[in-house]
Amino acid sequence: MASWNDACLAAVMWVTETPLPDPTFRNLYEAGEFEAMGRLAYRKQYKNPVEIASILVRKQRDYGHGNIMRFGRDGVLVRLWDKVARYENLTKDNETHEASPEFETVEDTLLDIIGYVTILKMLEAGTFTLEVE
Repeated sequence: MASWNDACLAAVMWVTETPLPDPTFRNLYEAGEFEAMGRLAYRKQYKNPVEIASILVRKQRDYGHGNIMRFGRDGVLVRLWDKVARYENLTKDNETHEASPEFETVEDTLLDIIGYVTILKMLEAGTFTLEVE
C-alpha cells in the first residue's frame, strides 16, 4: 500500500507537470544535476518536486488529517483563495503598496498555492488520509 508520502509526491508531480520520479530523477537531483533535466530546469530557482513534497510531509506530520478533513474540499478552496489573494496583494503594482513583504515572500505564497492544489489532488484521488511515514 502506498504511503501519504508517496501519494503526496505523485500529486506534486501532477501539479507541477513533472514526470513521476524514477531512480534516475532522484539520483540526478542528489548529484546536483537537476538543472540539466530539460523542462524541469526553471524549477531549480524555486524548489523541486521532491523538496515540495518533503515540506508537505513535514506539515502533514504537524497538522494531521483532521485539519483538512474537517471541512474537506470547501475548506481547502477557502485557504487556496486566501493564498491567491495574498499573491495578488504582494505582486500588485500600485503606490499604496510601498513596503516589501515583512512576513511572507512571493515564493512562500507560491509554494503554499502548490501545497493546497496538491492537497486538492490528493483529496480527489482519495489518498489524503493515507498514513504518513
